[in-house]
Order: sequence, then C-alpha cells, then structure tokens
Amino acid sequence: MRYLRIPRTGLKLSEISFGAGTAAGLMIHETPSKQRAAVERALELGINSFDTSPIYGMGCSEVNLGHALEGIGEDAVVTTKVAITPEHLLTRSIGHCVRRSVTASLERLRRDAIDVLLVHNGVHFSREAPLDPDPSGPYHAMQDLPHLTFDEIMGEGGVWEAVAALKDEGLIKNFGLSGQDNDADLMRALIGAGVVDIVNQPLNLLNPTPVTGREGEGFLADVEANFVDYDHFLHFAEANDCAVSIISPVAAGVLTSAAQAGARPPAVSEWEARFPFEGHYGRELRRAAAFVPVAERAGISITDLAYRFALSAPGVVTVLGGFSDIEQMEQAVAAAEQGPLSDQVLAELEQVWAGAPANPPARAW
Repeated sequence: MRYLRIPRTGLKLSEISFGAGTAAGLMIHETPSKQRAAVERALELGINSFDTSPIYGMGCSEVNLGHALEGIGEDAVVTTKVAITPEHLLTRSIGHCVRRSVTASLERLRRDAIDVLLVHNGVHFSREAPLDPDPSGPYHAMQDLPHLTFDEIMGEGGVWEAVAALKDEGLIKNFGLSGQDNDADLMRALIGAGVVDIVNQPLNLLNPTPVTGREGEGFLADVEANFVDYDHFLHFAEANDCAVSIISPVAAGVLTSAAQAGARPPAVSEWEARFPFEGHYGRELRRAAAFVPVAERAGISITDLAYRFALSAPGVVTVLGGFSDIEQMEQAVAAAEQGPLSDQVLAELEQVWAGAPANPPARAW
C-alpha cells in the first residue's frame, strides 16, 4: 500500500480508502462483529483512511465506525462531512450548523478531532430553485440538500468562517468539498482561494471527463440533478495543490467482475437507490460491459481496470471504495498493488470512449 500526501499538509492517505456510506451498507446494516472484522482487515491491509458522514444511516455509520475503530484505529485518518440544510440557510445560521454537526460527529466517532471535514452539499454559483421554507414535509437527506453558493462558503457567517474557527480550536485539521453535483468552475474558484485541501470527485470508466475532458452522458446522468462535465478538473486541482479523493470508482458496482458475471449486489447494500428507474441497472451494466474486452486483453479483471484507472488520474491521493464486505475491500487493495495502468491500456480506453458499442448484449442476473 502506498501513502500519498495531501499537499500543504503532513497528512498521508492510503491509496485505497474505506467508504462507510449508505450504498455500501456494511457500516450501517451489518452486525457489530462483522463491522469490527472489516475494519481490522482494512488496517491489516494498510488502509488508514475511512470516510463517513452524519447522513449515512442518520448517524449510524459514524457511531458504528467509531465503535469499530475503538482501541485499534487511533492512527486512522477519519473523514466526515457537514450537510447544510435549507433551514440553516433561511435562518442564516450556517456557522451554527457547522459547529453543531462537528460536535455531534466527534461524539459519535469517539474522537478528539476530525482529520478531514467535507461539505456534503453540492456547490453552484446560484440556486435555480428557491429554498423550501417548510421543513415539516418529507426530507430526503441527499436529494434535498441545497446547493451552496460562493458567498455561503466564503462570505461572512459562511462555512469557511466556522471551519477556520474550529481549525483554530483543533477540532478540524483539514477542509474540503464533496457532493455529486458541483459546478466545476465554482470548485476551481474555491480551490484557487486556497481554502480547499481535498475534494471528493466522482470518476470512473463511465464518466472519465475529469481527466479526459470528453463530453458524455456520464454515469447515472439522468439521476444526478445536473450532470457536470468536469472538463480536465483533476489537472486543475493538481496544479493548485488540492488533493483529490476519487468516489464512485466502480460506478455503484457495475464496473466489477461480480456484476458482469450476473451476481446480485450484497444484501446489506442499498444499491437499488442508485438505480431508481425500470431497466436502469441493466442499462449501466451494459455500458460497463464495453470495458470487459480491454481488461481481458490486459490480463486483469474489470474490477482491477476500474480501480487502476482511477489511480492513474492526476492529483489523486486515494480512491474511495464503498465496501459491502471484506472480499470487495481485498479486491480493491489487490488492484492498487498492481499500480497505474500502462499507456497501452489507457490508449485502448480512449478508443472505447471514442466509439465502442454503447449497448452490448445484456447479461442476465
């Protein structure tokens, strides 16, 4: 396992990070003994980086990760997030939201400080839709998170003001951005302002635009609110000393050998939430199948291809795997140990992106 440094800091992350999110489900729905075993195995494999959020399981992920790390993970690097709700924007209490969220996360995680705090909201220069002033209606944590504007991040009473104070108090060590739906230009502006240490950035074989700049529909483009073409975004981040953590490297599982062989995702995962439309999963599975021949010619699995592609991207310090079981974690680590992809394999991927069949034959469950 290699450990890469976040620029401007002394913090080093393992190339593979342990994702404790909802789609993976392990740190939410599994038994405490299996959660502890997975964390122990992660540490044995050299994984030192764990990513969670108060949103995942309404706090369960943080609680369970804190319990699993207790006594064995004192040196682990823990990333969690803060979600700014419409109510806090309407009442102009962003700082209160950040501080309260951090305090609660520290208690659930059983830690004295958060190594990396990320904003879970997407960021846009402006909101197209007004904030809903009625907090009593049904609320879906991720879907209903409003975008944050530049002023709400950097202005008076904004996120950064609260984060800076918490950093001075030693409660936060590093700060960054997450979210699936960001305005790439605003992300560049925030990185250029020098306040962003790391970003969680979607990147996979079905959405290579952060590296290639190619236009395309992207992974799950009709689910995400506004699919963004992150034209060469990773190159910009690298040039401006901002670390990149890759999320969704296997595209919610379709870029894995198990899925391509027809295996159902593990029972603990909440994969169906990522594919809400009829035939949606099958469509993405067929798109992913276009990369199987590239992997076969290279003598590796499509799982290896997916992780090694992410690790080949510029500025990447870690690739975040959403693991539902120990076997998935071991596969990701084994892929990382093989190193980045060769120029020849990358050239073959370019050919696929340029014109491979979009709909190869469907594979049955």
